[in-house]
Amino acid sequence: MINWNTRKIKIGELELFESNPRTISTKKYIKLKESLDELGIFRPFIVDYDCKTVLGGNQRSRALLEKFAADYEVIIMVPDKELSQKEKEKIVLQDNSHYGSWDMDVISNDFELGVDEIEDMDLDLVIPDILDGISFEEEEPPLSDVSKKKHILEVQLANDMELRDLHDDLVGKGYMVKEL
Repeated sequence: MINWNTRKIKIGELELFESNPRTISTKKYIKLKESLDELGIFRPFIVDYDCKTVLGGNQRSRALLEKFAADYEVIIMVPDKELSQKEKEKIVLQDNSHYGSWDMDVISNDFELGVDEIEDMDLDLVIPDILDGISFEEEEPPLSDVSKKKHILEVQLANDMELRDLHDDLVGKGYMVKEL
């Protein structure tokens, strides 16, 4: 197991990971900078053993370097050993993946943020149309409201990720999709 140590470093000393597979659109980069302005830096950077090559947080480091002078200090997490190329690649991929899934019931009923506010954050979070303006505690629409469609298909999926992928695929192909 790799143990990680916390240190402070000047943002100007960080170097972007040359093989970073993550890209960011201009729109999302602007959202990232707005988020940093509003919420600050609440996640440390993950760096290689050399204490400078960013494995996790490349886009954030770019945005912060644009905003602050190179001597602005940030918190980094450093492994206690030199990493193999495969370990570096696994860290890069896992830092940008999310094993969990969103509990739409909690978001709908317990969060004060509205659907519009969540969508404005431009996250990789698909909010089903059914959440827009309703609570899970409300009654589902009667079947007669949706039966006006030419065809209705019932699909059982293993998890939320499959649901999200199918939803996005169908909407991308122009189908009207409503979760019941």
